[in-house]
Amino acid sequence: MSVQKSANPAASATALLAPAVQPGMSLVYRFFNGAGELLYVGVTDDPPKRWRHHQRYARDLWWPLAARFGEEWHKERAEAMKAELRAIRTEGPLWNSVHTPSPSRQYGGVERHSARLTHQRWRKAVGGFQGEEWRVFETVARVLREEITSGTYPAGSALPRVADLVNRFGISAPSARKAIALLEESGDVRCHGRGGGRRWIIAPTDDGGPA
Repeated sequence: MSVQKSANPAASATALLAPAVQPGMSLVYRFFNGAGELLYVGVTDDPPKRWRHHQRYARDLWWPLAARFGEEWHKERAEAMKAELRAIRTEGPLWNSVHTPSPSRQYGGVERHSARLTHQRWRKAVGGFQGEEWRVFETVARVLREEITSGTYPAGSALPRVADLVNRFGISAPSARKAIALLEESGDVRCHGRGGGRRWIIAPTDDGGPA
């Protein structure tokens, strides 16, 4: 294994220019806020693409707080992923929602939800975990279904995008997609469009109201 370390002293997230791709190398990166607190740890082979992902999916979470980042380059992807896991488990980043200890025991073997700030976002959105039978994405689907029924999202309107659900609930994008999939399976929403242009539209019932 070969590791190269460096740091970016940028003063704000808007100035956090992504490192260039290094062919054959994987980057373990750490974002810090102005006080030096660790916000997020990740791994990528394509930093510019990953930075764009964070700008979209963490725009209301930790991205605006980022003041600098550290770089740790590895020659082997597997070693980089091990380093990422060690950092998440031992350094306590504030906003990671994957590989962190679950704040609720019943999710330990199913979905690992952050015990820190992402958990606070979750509690604000849904009022806490909803019992042992509910997994993260099932709870999100239930909350959205209740909002559809109440008219918060009327028939014909669009469900929030995946990025919006990630920012609202503090969950991962895969969990948000699973929640939408449950709503689609139950007939509450219908998919329109393809690729990045896909939207999920609230389906009408026979009486013209929400499904």
